[in-house]
Amino acid sequence: MNRNIILAPFILLSFCALLLAAFSPSVVPAPLVPPVLTDMEGSSVHVPLPAKRVLIFEQVLSVYLTLNEGPSHLLAVSQWTMDDMKRKIEGSVYPSLVKTPVVGVFMVPTERDVEEVMRLQPDVILSWCYPNFVDPLKAIHMSGVVGITYTTEKGTDYAAIWRLMGAITGRSSRTESLLERYAVKRQEVLSSLAARPSKQANMALLSAYAGEISIFTYWPFWLNDTLKAVGARNDTLGMKWGGENSQSDPEELMLLDPDGAFVLCDISEDDCLKNIYSDLRYGAIRAVRNHKLYRVPVYSFTNYFVEEPLLLRWCAEVLDPDVMPRRLREEYKETYQEVYHYSPSDDEIDKAIYMKENLQSAGYERFMRQADSLQDARGIHRGIKNIVQ
Repeated sequence: MNRNIILAPFILLSFCALLLAAFSPSVVPAPLVPPVLTDMEGSSVHVPLPAKRVLIFEQVLSVYLTLNEGPSHLLAVSQWTMDDMKRKIEGSVYPSLVKTPVVGVFMVPTERDVEEVMRLQPDVILSWCYPNFVDPLKAIHMSGVVGITYTTEKGTDYAAIWRLMGAITGRSSRTESLLERYAVKRQEVLSSLAARPSKQANMALLSAYAGEISIFTYWPFWLNDTLKAVGARNDTLGMKWGGENSQSDPEELMLLDPDGAFVLCDISEDDCLKNIYSDLRYGAIRAVRNHKLYRVPVYSFTNYFVEEPLLLRWCAEVLDPDVMPRRLREEYKETYQEVYHYSPSDDEIDKAIYMKENLQSAGYERFMRQADSLQDARGIHRGIKNIVQ
């Protein structure tokens, strides 16, 4: 058979393929567009997920570390955020965190920070957003700025913050697991409280800075919610004469005369309770007279789903010691082991719950280490009361 006849069909097919290629439109690969993330302002932000270069101004560093299980991909943090973390047990969990560069001072960037942020070229910039604030990075259309807010009509949406951070870190599955753990640990406390008397404790939320007491009339939301959960009432909630964080007149506190008070102090103050107990201006107030001022443990409210069950148990054991089992120290150890694979020392727990300072207040000996006898604790308590009276 003629060889040319055999090859003819293949030549014809090749020619047809060339013609089709010549007249077909060229196929150009579509450019890779980062996924769209909706931040808490409702803005659409193009972010490569999971993010590999993260800059944090806002106080969500503890959430990032919790979900990401460490400071990897963390480009820089603000000074405010770094200082907040240094006082927490997480600072020991992730000792390499101190090597992270610091950019800016506050929870939001300023115009002075713009040049440094541009130089770092982050994928994601986590910043606080609030009404009437113009973010200088958004003003220059900097990409990757993710706004986080705490103030909504229903309070703080912690789940939204965590799920946003879960998407950024690529740890959405871990996020949901920790939310489920939170629900179980919270219910454990509430179940123990079921046997408590129906009478509510009338509490005040106070802050102490430079020896002066201020009243929280509605802020912080997280502590109001905790008080409500354990059946206590914040007597200062919604009061009009104080403003948000205003200095209060001792006479106004005497008129209020709460059963007790939870106190938030400047982190630089080693013993703000002693300053209040020894101040004659406050001596007639029932909470002071009965030594029922309690400094609130070290707490990052954005790390809600890990730390809130610990704070809830602390409040419950302080307010209802007769119905609550003594488990706070064990819960700290279990929480940090389960979540962070870290075993906190007794010294670290003492520091977190302000053990030494709070021993000035009634009943706090229940939180002492088991190695310390109850009798020794009562002796310390009586001795401190004699000093400050």
